Amino acid sequence: MKKIIYFICLLTVMSCNDDDIISDRNFDPMNLYGEWLFYDGTNKFSAVHMIIDNNAKLKLDVYANYETSGEPWRTAVGSWFYSSRTKHMKTTSLYEAQEVSIDKSYDIMNVDNCTLKMLDTYTHSFVTYHRVINTYNKFMSETFRIENYPDGFSPSEYISLNEKIVTVSADGLIMTKTPGQTFVVAKDGERKVAVKIIVETNVKEHAAEVNQDNLNIWLKYGIPDSKNMKGFDNGITAYWYFN
Repeated sequence: MKKIIYFICLLTVMSCNDDDIISDRNFDPMNLYGEWLFYDGTNKFSAVHMIIDNNAKLKLDVYANYETSGEPWRTAVGSWFYSSRTKHMKTTSLYEAQEVSIDKSYDIMNVDNCTLKMLDTYTHSFVTYHRVINTYNKFMSETFRIENYPDGFSPSEYISLNEKIVTVSADGLIMTKTPGQTFVVAKDGERKVAVKIIVETNVKEHAAEVNQDNLNIWLKYGIPDSKNMKGFDNGITAYWYFN
C-alpha cells in the first residue's frame, strides 16, 4: 500500500514539474505566424525556409549547398497544429515526388519577433529558426539596404548565404550580382533576422524600351562609350551596357 501511495505521489510531483516547465515558457503563440529561416552556419550546407500561416498551412523550401545553389533543392507543403496548453507543435508535410508525408513533432521553447527555438522530440535536438522579415525582388547590379527591422533590433554584422548571387558590406549595403534566390542574415548580438532576395535579369525591364528612341535610353543609362557595344540588325539599333 505504501508503495502505491509513493508511486501516486511521484507521478503527481512529475506532473507538477512538467506543468511548471511549460508555464515557464511564456510567449505569444501569434508570433509563430510568418516566415522563418534555418541555416547551418557551421558546415554551410543546408538551409530551410519555412512559412507558417494562420490557416494552418505549412511550406518548406530546402536549400542544399546554399553557398552555390540559387534555387531550392526540394519543396514541401503541408499543415501544422499547435497546442497552447502543452506548447507543442506538430507538422505534416509532403515533398514533391513523394507519396508518403513526413510527420514532425516539436516542443516550442521560445518564439518572439526574431527567434523560434524548438526541441525536435524525435531527435531530441534543438532547432533554431530566424525570422524572415522581408522579401526583396531585385534586378542584377542593384544596391539597397534592409529596412523595417523589429523593434529594438540594431544589426552589427551581416552574412550573405550565397555571395555569387548577392554580396553585403560590413555596414549592410547589399549588391545583387547574378540571378537566383538567397538570404542575407543580420545579427544583433545573439539575435538574428533574415531577408529573402530574389534576383532576376533585366530583360523584362529593357524589353519595354525596345521602341524608345535613343535620347530616352541615353538619358536613363548614359551615352555609350568605348566600353559599350553597339549593334545593327535589320535597321534596329541596340546598345549593350556592361557593368
